[in-house]
Amino acid sequence: EVPDELDAQANGSTLLGVFRKEGTYPVTLMGEGAEGKSMRMPITFDVKPPSAEPVISLTPDGGTAPLEVTFDGSQTFIPPGETVAGFKWLFGDEAQGTRTPELAGARVQHTFKAPGEYLIKLSVVLISGKEFTAQRTILIRKPILSACLTASRLKVQAGKGVEFDSACSTGEASSVLWDVRRDDTPDIVQAQSGDEKYVYVFEEPGDYTVTLTLKDAFSNVDKKTVSISVTAP
Repeated sequence: EVPDELDAQANGSTLLGVFRKEGTYPVTLMGEGAEGKSMRMPITFDVKPPSAEPVISLTPDGGTAPLEVTFDGSQTFIPPGETVAGFKWLFGDEAQGTRTPELAGARVQHTFKAPGEYLIKLSVVLISGKEFTAQRTILIRKPILSACLTASRLKVQAGKGVEFDSACSTGEASSVLWDVRRDDTPDIVQAQSGDEKYVYVFEEPGDYTVTLTLKDAFSNVDKKTVSISVTAP
């Protein structure tokens, strides 16, 4: 036995139903025992009025730092008769003492500058003064740093120069280091430079190894080497 306010559908021993409005409703479960006796079990449902259900959408929902993300709360369910006053957003990377958000729109953008897992919180504020909150996480990964170099030539006569370029590297390097050494004395540094492009004049014949080392703000390090053969003029 179900009340009139319950839209119910029976499927074998399962009863699916939706209460159309709030209130306290008695439902009676009836059955028949093995001996044919009827059995009844009363059940009471306390149905609350509908409440707002904030929904957070992220585009994209993850990636590498720095990453700009668009947050959208426009699909939030608002009960009939209620009006939204605004949305409060917290992105999980705010500095201490600045975690009191102001009212904003349903759609906002935010840039995550550092890798990490961040807890996003959305509070929907209604004109009635009610406030409803939802949260979800976003994972920001370290950017991929990949060293790459080009050399204007791999074989050169002594007294002439070779131009090295790191422009084909990927990621956001905070420091660049070129290192030139002879293969027969690898512990001795012939020259170094911190320029993105570097021209080195090889004065003596021999085989040389030029190493490019990149570092970024997230402690990533990557290296690339090239061999240069220097012949007598």
